[in-house]
Amino acid sequence: AAALPVSRACYAHARAFGIDPVDLAIQGGEDYELLFTVSPAKAVRLDRLMHQKGHRVARIGAIKPKVFGLRLRGSNGALRRLPMVSYRHFQKVRQPQREAAWSQ
Repeated sequence: AAALPVSRACYAHARAFGIDPVDLAIQGGEDYELLFTVSPAKAVRLDRLMHQKGHRVARIGAIKPKVFGLRLRGSNGALRRLPMVSYRHFQKVRQPQREAAWSQ
């Protein structure tokens, strides 16, 4: 949780509405950071290149097997499960049944 790049605006909004800013950043629905993966073997090179280009990169976690699920390590070091509440881009969407058109 401490590594998440949460903006000042997100903190201010969360405080104003009594919401945890980390939960808002994770599950609020607005995407304002690019999320990507890189192999551990290439992480040091990526950090060096981003620094040279003047870009900030926040390493926020690791990819684990699906059975592990989504988890967040809190400031106390404990892991907590996160529910899947975000949009699932590649999930098949069920189409509503169309009403039969009756003609005479």
